[in-house]
Amino acid sequence: MNQMMRPMGLGEVLDRAVLMLKSHFLIFVGIAAVPSLATLVYSLAIDSNRNGLLGTSIPGKLGHFGLIFVGWLGIVILSPMAAGAKCWAASRILLDRPVSIGSAYGAFIGHKGRLLGIGIMQGLLAGWPAIFGILAVLPLIAGFHVSGKNPLYFVLIALAFVPCLPLYARYLLAFPATAIANTTVSKSLKRSVELGCGYRWKVFWTYALPVGIGWVITGGGAGALRFMGQRLHLMAEHPLLFSVLLALWTFVGGVVYQPLISIALTLTYYDLSVRKEGLDIVQMMAQAGLEPALPDTEPA
Repeated sequence: MNQMMRPMGLGEVLDRAVLMLKSHFLIFVGIAAVPSLATLVYSLAIDSNRNGLLGTSIPGKLGHFGLIFVGWLGIVILSPMAAGAKCWAASRILLDRPVSIGSAYGAFIGHKGRLLGIGIMQGLLAGWPAIFGILAVLPLIAGFHVSGKNPLYFVLIALAFVPCLPLYARYLLAFPATAIANTTVSKSLKRSVELGCGYRWKVFWTYALPVGIGWVITGGGAGALRFMGQRLHLMAEHPLLFSVLLALWTFVGGVVYQPLISIALTLTYYDLSVRKEGLDIVQMMAQAGLEPALPDTEPA
């Protein structure tokens, strides 16, 4: 039996996720790089416009909005595909089966709509309380006369999304579910809710801790770059160079920590399957020839 096919605590899940990322670094970074390139284009387009690098002419404005749209569209379409591919790759590695960047994306070649649907439904099902949260903080923003450049503004907006977190935790296992069990959008979401029942906080922290690590990496690096940019006058004298450096750092940070999230969620999916459904026993019986083997984690 695979040594990971057993119950694991939160710390062990994260430790094993880090080990899997280190041992198959190029595969996971290659998968994560695809949507991160779209994020890179989007970030550069936003910064270029903010710094007036594209000019005020009509062609410049059209080019700016075109780059923003292309980057945004790439993020929307490619991010769910990458999430499914990373979960698929993590499952294959866990089961000692071969995997590559091409095979991870190729596994969903006919199911791109499914992955996009899961991403959209996750946002809709978990994000609706933010409407009421924003309505609640708007009077505070107006009362304190907080502008968009004030850090308090972002704190208040962040508070508006706090009610969404418990709901989001319900659907975090949907991508591992479709990658492992080849389920549809509705069945993947239902599977996530049922499997995570009673372990909602574990699922949430499995997601939140790698996200926090990523924010520290990207935010800390971006802060250091801004500090150096001001000291060396890069922001004023070479705004394009500074924007590229900042976007590249965000790109590098993203391709490192984003796979960690998907790997940890996939390991949690297996962990809860073992705890609640005896998947380790099923695997042992399969290896003894008494039961069918685990699915090949490849959508039909």
